[in-house]
Amino acid sequence: MIMISNKQRDDIVRYLTEFTEGMQNVKSTRAYNTRRLARKLAQVLSAKKPVPLSELPEQLKERR
Repeated sequence: MIMISNKQRDDIVRYLTEFTEGMQNVKSTRAYNTRRLARKLAQVLSAKKPVPLSELPEQLKERR
């Protein structure tokens, strides 16, 4: 498991959304599956709730 910041999560979701929109004209099976997986990942990341800094363990706060 890795941890990313809330901003990084938002950036990844934005990138995946733009990526899938840009690939809509490609009609291959590989492109379809790539778009499908990217949309699915974006949905999973969007559903994750941001963790406030106050709830992080002290070790993680020191590494910021």
